[in-house]
Amino acid sequence: MGEVVLAEHLSLGKRVAIKIMHPQYRGDAATEERFILETRAAARIHHENVVGISDFGRTADGRMFFVMEYLEGEDLAQTLRREGPLPWKRVVHMTRHVCRGIAEAHRRGVIHRDVKPGNCIRVTVDGDPDFIKVVDFGLAKLFGAEEQRRAPQTVAGVLLGTPGYMAPEIEAGQRPDPRVDLYSTGVLMIRLLTGKLPDEGGIRALGEMHELPAALLRLLYKALREDPDERFQSAAAMEEALDYVMQATARPPSLRSVEKAARPVTANGGQWRTGAARGR
Repeated sequence: MGEVVLAEHLSLGKRVAIKIMHPQYRGDAATEERFILETRAAARIHHENVVGISDFGRTADGRMFFVMEYLEGEDLAQTLRREGPLPWKRVVHMTRHVCRGIAEAHRRGVIHRDVKPGNCIRVTVDGDPDFIKVVDFGLAKLFGAEEQRRAPQTVAGVLLGTPGYMAPEIEAGQRPDPRVDLYSTGVLMIRLLTGKLPDEGGIRALGEMHELPAALLRLLYKALREDPDERFQSAAAMEEALDYVMQATARPPSLRSVEKAARPVTANGGQWRTGAARGR
């Protein structure tokens, strides 16, 4: 819908980023409604792991714009291109940030619907070079009471999302709920770990990564379940599972945990139900 430009607030002398609607959409009611929804969705979320929105308006030639915080860093798609697949502990650390941002969005009645590497910006905060800010609520959907009052109508037959990251229910044309973001977050992790999407060899690559903890494999398996009721039911629950993975690997294993980890957790044999298995 638009382009993002670097700008400076003249009174404050502060750098900001401005998203400006493309000229061809000026006056297009449906696109302007979607742009307003993106602005409102992002502006209602006040969290350190979500990009902040500070202003909204129209340019002199009638194009809508909104002002957001300037992030000095790079998105995870750029990180992947430069570094290749990332170590699992680093992926878990960054995903915890994503979960925190998504959890706050859900608390505010917003479903992101497009969690992917390109929408996760890696910046340095308090000495942490892998601090993540979730951005781009252009495909966001309001749910609950706000949905009826403000959400624009989606054209029938149009899928909103990025192929490979969309939850099965979105592809099936069903009404999305917050759990679609948790599915996409699981895909995001596999992409960061293997450099591939699940349906493009990512699942097979996971099975060859013997250094991955069994608890992490179980987490990914749960996140990517085709049935939303079998996934994590909240971003907070997924973050707790990520915390457990880190804690379980930080302390000496007990006999019980060793026996549990020894149970077969494979990336084939029908345990992973992904788009490939659905014939996508």
